[in-house]
Amino acid sequence: MTHWRTILPGEDCQSAPARWHYLERITCLVPDEPLMRLAVRSVSPHQAFGALENEALNAMGKLEDSEFHAEHSLVNYFRAFLPQDLVWEKAKEPNQVVRGGESTHVARWRWCPMCVGENEAHYGLAYFHRNHQLAGVFYCHKHDEALIDSCQACGWRQHRLNEQAFPPKGNTCPDCGAWLEAAPIAMTDTMKRIEAASLRLAHSPIMRDRRLALVKRVRELAEVSILERNSVAERRLLGVWQKRFLSYFSEYELSAWFRNLKLHRGVLCHPMMLSPHLTQISSLAAHPHPLVYLLLEDFIAVTYPELATHG
Repeated sequence: MTHWRTILPGEDCQSAPARWHYLERITCLVPDEPLMRLAVRSVSPHQAFGALENEALNAMGKLEDSEFHAEHSLVNYFRAFLPQDLVWEKAKEPNQVVRGGESTHVARWRWCPMCVGENEAHYGLAYFHRNHQLAGVFYCHKHDEALIDSCQACGWRQHRLNEQAFPPKGNTCPDCGAWLEAAPIAMTDTMKRIEAASLRLAHSPIMRDRRLALVKRVRELAEVSILERNSVAERRLLGVWQKRFLSYFSEYELSAWFRNLKLHRGVLCHPMMLSPHLTQISSLAAHPHPLVYLLLEDFIAVTYPELATHG
């Protein structure tokens, strides 16, 4: 059995304290009070910039370790499109920085059945992988298995880490004992590109002014000035561009990525896709989820080096 304070390859750092606490209890170690406080909290995989992540990273001594974030946390992922001076640990509330994580398809902790078998064989216990919790990702990139978060036989669901600290042992349902599997998801070409982009984003170092370059490109495509005038003509041109962007994705794709879709001027979309951060250089609104920026990058069919040339 792996030492309880070890962070395992690719493990999600927000889920690790719950696994540590479980190992602490079954080995009758003296409870670690700060660790216990982390382990018993209810936390969802889409949360970012919250107290739990801050405390967990502090406990590991990894708060400012960019290489660690690239493998184990959502820090690089969520900071990718934020201004450089907006530091996540200074935010009073996560929703003041980035909103919408609870609106993506990642509602519960997920796992790959093949990874469960490999983890148990190597470490004695499976664990939650960071890559399996990324929005836009539906399959394990290693085994090409659909990710699981519930039992199709009896309806059991993986809700909270304080109730289920790691994927079910042997990948069998804790309630009915059935083998756990997810229904295969038909992936469109766009969904495949977004899945790959989401994984790249989480593993990449933060690129300076990525959102700024993206917005400048958007305004260029919409044929409006980089200098914001907020005129009737500018709003009309941006509205035309916005409708093209919203219409680019199919209802099936949007329903796969997001919950709570809405109609906007006759076009189905998620409200985050209407964020002023997609078209304005500056805005006081909370930033949309990184998935929305990835959709925007896919829509205009450019990568960051190309965007930078337009900055």
